[in-house]
Parts: sequence; C-alpha cells; structure tokens
Amino acid sequence: MTRANWILTAGAVLLAMAIYFVIGKPGMGDRPMATRQAELAARAPEDLSPAEALSRLEALAQENPEDAEPRYLIGIVLAQQGRDDEAVRAYQSALRRNDRHVEALIGLADSLIRLSGGEVSPDIAQILGRAYALDPRQVRAAFLVGVSAWQMDQKGQARAIWDETAASLPEGSPAAAQFEQMVARFLAAEGADSAAVSQQP
Repeated sequence: MTRANWILTAGAVLLAMAIYFVIGKPGMGDRPMATRQAELAARAPEDLSPAEALSRLEALAQENPEDAEPRYLIGIVLAQQGRDDEAVRAYQSALRRNDRHVEALIGLADSLIRLSGGEVSPDIAQILGRAYALDPRQVRAAFLVGVSAWQMDQKGQARAIWDETAASLPEGSPAAAQFEQMVARFLAAEGADSAAVSQQP
C-alpha cells in the first residue's frame, strides 16, 4: 500500500472514525478472520464503527509488518478512544519502523502530554523538537517545546524559542497567525505579556 493510500486512510479515521482500505492479501484461505476482514473491506468507510476500523487496521499491520503507517493510524484510533497508554505503544511501534515519521512523533507527544496531566516534560519536548526539526511546518510542536521550558520556569528560554519560531515563518502566513495565536492564548492563561512574541523584520 502506497503512502498516498495511507494518507487517505488517515483522513477517514480522523474525520469519521473509519478507514478506506484495500482487501487483504490474496491466498489467505477460508479462515473466519479473513472472511470478516473481507466483509469490513466491502463496507462503506463511514459505516465502520471505531472497533471495526481498529480491527481492520490491526489486520493491515499484520499484513505489512515493516510499514509504520498502519501502526500510526492505530495510535490515532486508540487516542481518540481515550486509550492513550495503548496509543503510546502504537506510535512507538510506528517509530521503530520509521523514526522520521513526523505525525507519529507528534501523536506520541500528544498522548504522553495527556497522560502526564498536561505537563510537557523535557523528554516530551525532545520528541516535539525532533518533529519540528524534521518538518518546520509543525509550528505546534515548536510552541509546545516552549511550553516545556516555561513549565520548568525557564520563561526567557521559552520566549526565545517562540520568537525564533515566529521569525522563521513567512510574514502574514496562516502558519504565522496560528502560531502567534497559540502563544498569545497560552500567555494570557498564564497572566503574562505576549508582546515580546512576534515576527522579527
């Protein structure tokens, strides 16, 4: 299955807790599980329950043992069900197969943040920093790296991270606006001044 097919699958999971997929490998015989998976594959994506979507993704993971994508998508489904402990394991499984999978890095960090009650530990910040280094479009990752520094009472470092990120974004771009809004909302909640965080000329 190609990367494009997996991306289509991810979109369906995120939007409707269902997946678009191809029927599994030929030659699997008349086993009940193979029959069940064929039945799931024949149904419209929006008709799949979360449990059915998860079942199909798990089958795809078995059929594609070296592919990170189905394991990443399993993480999405589990996280959406509030099963972050299991989601962490799924994301880690994806990353063992592709340690440059940016979406899996961010999914892993998000689940770990929820499990920690909203704290962004240095270990989580390291995961987010890697995601941002691999893909500078992931401005939320850079924002959360700054949150980690702020929570460790390194407020000057947090502001420096945010200022550097803001300066790197194209002026007037949606990413720049999104980033500044995230920082402003966070600082407002902290009762701090957001004026220092802005794009540099």
